[in-house]
Amino acid sequence: MVNRPCAWQQPGGFGVVGAGRIEAADQRQLTVLRVEVKIQRAWGSPWETVATTTRVQQGSVRVNTPAVITEYRTIVCATGGPADSAEPHPTTCTN
Repeated sequence: MVNRPCAWQQPGGFGVVGAGRIEAADQRQLTVLRVEVKIQRAWGSPWETVATTTRVQQGSVRVNTPAVITEYRTIVCATGGPADSAEPHPTTCTN
C-alpha cells in the first residue's frame, strides 16, 4: 500500500535487526521512515525502545536498525509516510 510502512525482524547470529520499508511512494515525495526495536522485560510491563533508525529521502525508503542481542520479547515498529504531511503517520508493528 502506498505510504504505509511495513515492519519485520530479521534474526541473525548477531541479534535481532529491525527492518522497515515504504514502497511505491511517489519519487517526487519526501518520505520519512522510523524503525524501532522494542523489548518487554516482563509480561505486562511497558515496551522499551532499544534501537532505532530514521531516514528521510525522496520516494520509497527502506531502513534497518543496528542488531540487538536480547532474551526478552521483541517487536519491531515502523512509522512513516510523506514528510510534509500534517497528519500523524501510520505505525505498523510485528506481532
